[in-house]
Amino acid sequence: MEIVGAEAARKRLPELLERALRGKQTLISRHGQSVAALVPLHQRMLPQRLIFLGLRGSGRHCWKVDERHRAWRPVPASMLTFGALVAIDSSALIAFLTQTGRDGAGYDPLLQAIALGHCGGLISTLSIGHLLMGPLRQGNEALALHGGAIAMATHNPQLAQTAALPVLTALPLAALPLAALR
Repeated sequence: MEIVGAEAARKRLPELLERALRGKQTLISRHGQSVAALVPLHQRMLPQRLIFLGLRGSGRHCWKVDERHRAWRPVPASMLTFGALVAIDSSALIAFLTQTGRDGAGYDPLLQAIALGHCGGLISTLSIGHLLMGPLRQGNEALALHGGAIAMATHNPQLAQTAALPVLTALPLAALPLAALR
């Protein structure tokens, strides 16, 4: 990674933007202290996206999985061109989260490509809701709410009882479960 002073970065901005387009990162410093990084857009959320890969197999007991789906063929890597956007159904994510060993590993290339910023994933709110129901039914709010959040805002009294995160809510106190008031 190249380190550039703030004044030089201002003068070289077009060149540094071209470097970012080619996948190169630039660290910008002022008075010898690093203050910012110019990174390719697809790499901006890389650490947060990589967290998801660590959840592989962590939801084995959260969903009832149809074993017939375990034999599906892997996602062809040739379809995962740079910048492609892939719509992902909750069943694909559940297969990833419930897999053991090689079972359900067909989605690994797709989810790795998304995590690395090579392509994008699009998940509908309905799919997210379906995905969250498995861990929440098991009382595993931590898995359902994973992602580094500091608090959860909700207007759902059942979700307001989570012990995993502080709850921000506009619900009247009488509507909240006792656990949420701790």
